Amino acid sequence: MHSIHMQPVHFSEDDCGITARTRLPLPAGRFAAITGPLAKRGIGFTIDFETGEHIEARLPDGSFLVAGPTFDDADEELETAGPQNGWFVGWLDPRVGKVEVEPLYDSRFGGLDQQHGTDVAPMRAALDAHLDRRGVPTEQDVQDRRNRAESLLRRAGFVAVTTGHQQTHHRLPSAMTDPVERRAAVTRAIDYLQAEGFAYDFPVDLVYQPAATGAALAEPAARAASVTAALATSPTAAPTPTGQQAQTPPAPAPPSAGRPGLRH
Repeated sequence: MHSIHMQPVHFSEDDCGITARTRLPLPAGRFAAITGPLAKRGIGFTIDFETGEHIEARLPDGSFLVAGPTFDDADEELETAGPQNGWFVGWLDPRVGKVEVEPLYDSRFGGLDQQHGTDVAPMRAALDAHLDRRGVPTEQDVQDRRNRAESLLRRAGFVAVTTGHQQTHHRLPSAMTDPVERRAAVTRAIDYLQAEGFAYDFPVDLVYQPAATGAALAEPAARAASVTAALATSPTAAPTPTGQQAQTPPAPAPPSAGRPGLRH
């Protein structure tokens, strides 16, 4: 089993206060049947901006998925969120010299799985089976990890916010209006997250800086100093121009040689 990945905990401030988010809204649109399951299992993805016809996802072991719905012609592609000619899921592993995408599932006309056509369920089953074989953490594993991050936010003073019976994010209490107290809470949350290996990003003015002085600020300032030092030395994070922590840049996209077109 590879290490469990999840998006960085994102801190932000608006007119309603300071918010911490551990998840983004699940993707919608014509790729959702593929990107939704990937997101739930902690896998990032990009759309092939050259053609816009498929997504690419780098798995934790360094291999890649290439997947998407397929269409009979461009006009139909623009008018619908689903495929007219089935689904394609392929795999590429440049680590072992693979330069061609190996089909994992192909329900296009003439494909090995053409009997399933545009049915989503068999495609999803094939996708999940491949992720399992590659040792990708399960949706439950990722959710457990996210639950831990959220418990640390609550320990630091954040409260859960629910919308439509579903938890969406965490926020500092509205009664906490003192900027000093707010910075202390955010600095404390980041300290807790850092200690357990979570990635995070934040505007620098939300935390105490090492230069803070005064007995009342000594403990938060020390925590902020440890956070700043971690940003400078961590092998998995680097400071951005705004002082936020960023995840390691993704590996280069897989070679395009031999990649099959997804349009029939």
